[in-house]
Order: sequence, then structure tokens, then C-alpha cells
Amino acid sequence: HSVLYHIISCNICHVCSQQTGAGAEGSGQPLASPGSCLEEFRKIPFIECHGRGTCNYYTDSYSYWLASLDPENMFSKPRPQTVKGDCPGSIVSRCQVCMKQWQRP
Repeated sequence: HSVLYHIISCNICHVCSQQTGAGAEGSGQPLASPGSCLEEFRKIPFIECHGRGTCNYYTDSYSYWLASLDPENMFSKPRPQTVKGDCPGSIVSRCQVCMKQWQRP
């Protein structure tokens, strides 16, 4: 199947949202920026597409999100937590949603 078949109905956000870290180094979106650019929260919204024209999606129960912090405690050590259920409430960082108009190639 064509990659467009899988992603045609998606909103496309033009923001840097990936965070990569290794040891004392890391790169990606500034942590002061909004984290999630999804109008509606989905626990596992990602599809990974490769240059070969193939895509993968993962059905495991793990996803990782940039968390919002209480400004009063932002420099305290974060508490580890597991959020169960479909909606994590106010702990997932949010942003204004943007959408790109899709044009046929």
C-alpha cells in the first residue's frame, strides 16, 4: 500500500517535537515549547514510515509524552508515575493545533 493511504486523513503539524537523549547530550524541541500538537489525545498516535515506502505501527501499551509541570514545583525532582486509562488529564503538554492543507502530488 502507498504511504499516503495510511496518513491521508491525518493532521500534519509543522513543529519540532522529537526529543532524543543519550547520556549528558540531547536534542529536539526546547522544553519551554509546547509538547503535543494533537487536537485530541491518543495514547499511541504514531506511525513510523521508512524511505523504502513501508510503514510500521506499534500496538504495545507504551507511549512517551512531554509532561506539563506545575510551575510551583518545576525544579523539584519529578515523581515517577504510570497513568492508566484513555485520558491522562492535565499531565500531557498541549499546544495550539495546526493543520497543513493536503495537495495532490
